[in-house]
Amino acid sequence: MPFVGWTYIFYPLLLAAGVWLAGRWFAYPNGAPQKNYGGQAHSGGEAVPYGDGYKDMLPHILLLLCTCGIYYLIWIYRATAYLNRVEDEEYRNPTSKLLLCMFVPFYIIYWTYKSAQRVDKLAWSKGLQSDLSSLCLILAIFVGIIPPMLMQDKINSIVAVDSGAEPAPVSAQTYGAAPVRNSGLGAAEELKAYKELLDQGVITQEEFDAKKKKLLNL
Repeated sequence: MPFVGWTYIFYPLLLAAGVWLAGRWFAYPNGAPQKNYGGQAHSGGEAVPYGDGYKDMLPHILLLLCTCGIYYLIWIYRATAYLNRVEDEEYRNPTSKLLLCMFVPFYIIYWTYKSAQRVDKLAWSKGLQSDLSSLCLILAIFVGIIPPMLMQDKINSIVAVDSGAEPAPVSAQTYGAAPVRNSGLGAAEELKAYKELLDQGVITQEEFDAKKKKLLNL
């Protein structure tokens, strides 16, 4: 009987480990590629790994699927800490957010939505287009395992751009500040649109003043 009990405890762990190893071997039969900062190296000649926040997507997905939610909770803690670097956002205690997600019903849906908003904002600040918040909110309600995959993939892109491993595909913009210059509006209507963005807190007073001077040729 004790042997049967230990079997029930360790069998899921061994199965998860086997699936992870098999998946990793299938994806990288010649060994996983070494990640680095755009090919830069240290003085010792070794490649510099990606920075804080980066996760290899294959084990990330397998661990989400095979650890009965344990890895998901660990990821929530780490993602909360990583996303505290977003500017103009209040600090969130990773331990508090983890406990709330564990013990407060449906709080994880709210956490997913707010965290996806921070991912979007951080991505825009690095020159990456991102609009995950609404999608992740819907998926968190119906297919909760998908948002951490989408969010981690976007975080990986952010880390890659931030480390210099990949160039930003578009120029850095303020999150949510969609360009209105090419919309065919007159100067007065463009100025009104920027005023609405200012009132919503999307752009700063300095940015609004600069746009105003440009539109009015001051």
